[in-house]
Amino acid sequence: MLAEYATLDTNEVAKLMFGSRPAAARHLNVLVRAGLVWRFVYDTDSTHRAHYEVSTTGVRLLADRLHRAGEPVPPNLASAQPDQLMVNNLVVGLTQAAKASQGRSWLYGWRRGVDATIWLHSRGVTGVQPRAAGIWLQDGLAARFLLHIDDGVSAPRLAQMLDGYRHSRAGVPAGCILMLTMTGSRETELHEDLLNAPLPVPVATATFDRLNKASDASAPIWTLTGDTTRLVRLIDTVGNYHRPTGAADLKPPR
Repeated sequence: MLAEYATLDTNEVAKLMFGSRPAAARHLNVLVRAGLVWRFVYDTDSTHRAHYEVSTTGVRLLADRLHRAGEPVPPNLASAQPDQLMVNNLVVGLTQAAKASQGRSWLYGWRRGVDATIWLHSRGVTGVQPRAAGIWLQDGLAARFLLHIDDGVSAPRLAQMLDGYRHSRAGVPAGCILMLTMTGSRETELHEDLLNAPLPVPVATATFDRLNKASDASAPIWTLTGDTTRLVRLIDTVGNYHRPTGAADLKPPR
């Protein structure tokens, strides 16, 4: 599990696997003493929370185990990807929400950034680099999404990060595109750009601040292009889609 998420703190490990912080800490300490996991603290983290990642020895042993079992070794096994901490925040929250739902919700088909990019490329979608992909199931409905994150440097305007979807002849294999933005002004700018040049699928946005203050990403924190006056749940980012004016020549979302 730790290899899949690259970097997790004790609380995140507890939420994903053990249900309690003491149990997670005990298991992590065993792995640290065995040399399979490294423990560290981020210099920029004022809380001084302990984070964990798979050690070089752990990666080698895990790769050997996968090879002996005839399983493919993922590219960049256990390596952190861009915006890893933000992605982990989202997926841990959704996983916890699913566990608390008593079977009404589920996070399915989760793919890390590099795996999502490869998956899109195999379906004829190029020129985009989602940070993750997945399907959120809730109350009998499903929202297949592609997650993008504003890093402030990849493109002067966020809409440029999504251009590859517009040019894909094969369509977009998702019901919505999610974009987490650094600020409200960046979010507003993106919606304005998409009104002028729509994508063939809904785009839902949330600021970092809204995500961090919410219980999890399934909550009503998302705004949709063409309907930015209200916040909707993740599961509603597909069903509540209002196509912007001028989008008549585009394929409707699946």
